[in-house]
Amino acid sequence: EKGGEIIPKIISVNLSKRPVNSVKTIFILNCPECGSELARKDDEAQHYCLNEHNCKPQLIGKISHFASRKAMNIDGMGEESAALYVEKGLVKNIADLYDLNKSKLMSLERWAEKSALNLLDGIEESKKVPFERVLYAIGIRYAGETVAKKLAKHLNNIDSIIGANKEELLEAEEIGAKIDEVPEMEDNKEEQSSLISSSIYSNK
Repeated sequence: EKGGEIIPKIISVNLSKRPVNSVKTIFILNCPECGSELARKDDEAQHYCLNEHNCKPQLIGKISHFASRKAMNIDGMGEESAALYVEKGLVKNIADLYDLNKSKLMSLERWAEKSALNLLDGIEESKKVPFERVLYAIGIRYAGETVAKKLAKHLNNIDSIIGANKEELLEAEEIGAKIDEVPEMEDNKEEQSSLISSSIYSNK
């Protein structure tokens, strides 16, 4: 059976083929990187580290996604650069990208003035991207490109989305019920507000 158009879907387990001496697999309870508790919803296979603001791989992944071509499209910023900024303490959340300046960047090893200015130009240009791409860039779980476009069209700006209740979210075209279960929609208001106050985009 297929889950969607392509992905195979497991619908049952053939226990007759299981060795009699099998031992139940016990999944790890803590993040191997930061040691924080892992969580998993009953209807999902993935385990999530709950320390999303201070777990370095998560932060690096968020920054890389935020800067990617389909999101904010910041030239010269990939996963390697994101890792460097996090390791050196220059960036603790995606809003910090907009506080970078030439002095901070040139304090990094092997960074010349031209490289710093090119990155700063890319960051400045990112302020011009449409709101739906900003919403996608923030990395709300279950909100891919299509969902971000639908939410942006329905609620117009990030303040409305942060303040929306479940009914208001579900009124948007093709938005599923899972989007309201996402912690980012409720618990991350401080970071969302930082993005707004840093004026990282012009089309709110």
